[in-house]
Amino acid sequence: MVIAMRPNTLVTALDAAARRQRVSLNFAFESDSESIIMDGVARAGLCTVVPKHVAIRDYASASLRWSLLMEPSIEQVTWLGVTAARPANPSSRAVERVLRAIVQQLFHDSVSP
Repeated sequence: MVIAMRPNTLVTALDAAARRQRVSLNFAFESDSESIIMDGVARAGLCTVVPKHVAIRDYASASLRWSLLMEPSIEQVTWLGVTAARPANPSSRAVERVLRAIVQQLFHDSVSP
């Protein structure tokens, strides 16, 4: 398996899920380059774990097979919060709009056949 370089939240979640399932993962190498990771998958017969939107965007057209992790699934939670001490400003409202649009698109992609 080839993975993103640590520290990486997805790799941390993958390690934790493997430990809970008592599964040992064999990492051939780590890279901070998406193209090197894809090359390792395409040319060296390795596998990787990427977010679904990355698999759809980057791997679907690369003549590679991909499948969803079903059990155990890995979820990532993102929080955007404001407080009375640091209320929303135009920049944070713009980030919120972009995040909401991304989440809506990801949800749409996940329920579309």
